[in-house]
Amino acid sequence: MKTEICKFNEHDVTFMLAKDANMMVNATEMAKIFDKYPKDFIILESTKLFILACLKKENSPFLNIEKEEDLIVSKQKSGTWMHRVLALKFAAWLSSDFEVWVYSTIEKLLFGRHVQREESFERILLLQKELEELRDKPQKTGEDFERYLYVQKQLRHETALRKSLLPKACRACANCLKNKSNVGGLLIIKKSFKII
Repeated sequence: MKTEICKFNEHDVTFMLAKDANMMVNATEMAKIFDKYPKDFIILESTKLFILACLKKENSPFLNIEKEEDLIVSKQKSGTWMHRVLALKFAAWLSSDFEVWVYSTIEKLLFGRHVQREESFERILLLQKELEELRDKPQKTGEDFERYLYVQKQLRHETALRKSLLPKACRACANCLKNKSNVGGLLIIKKSFKII
């Protein structure tokens, strides 16, 4: 499990991300910010109904949970931990501003790599376009050649960055990488560059 400590108004809140993309949030740390306790939230009728809804057979597979202990875990040393979906409900109970912060933090931690990959993909397309324009330019200069080498180096760097942002399972799968590179336009132009 990977842990990330994020700050809300100078207070630490720990997010624990499992390999299966499940996330638990330290509810004790969340409550401490507002001088409240997780147990006061857990005993609410609305919370109990929400937990029951999460455990329904049509909802539990989506949330990747099987039992109540998958939603709430109490640990002697680190406090109470809540599954991300319950942590969001808890955050809403604590404060609307805090709810938005928890939501955006979970979003960033779970999907940040995807956003980075997409941004990298856009940079790769621009670099490839510039390489093609330089390659196809009728009258090339020494400056054009230097720029071509520089852009090619940037493209290799960006391609490596995008590859590093893939999930480990995808990096190991040659077909996946091949498909990603074909779809993502990651093929480096290897035609000769002649200066006139």
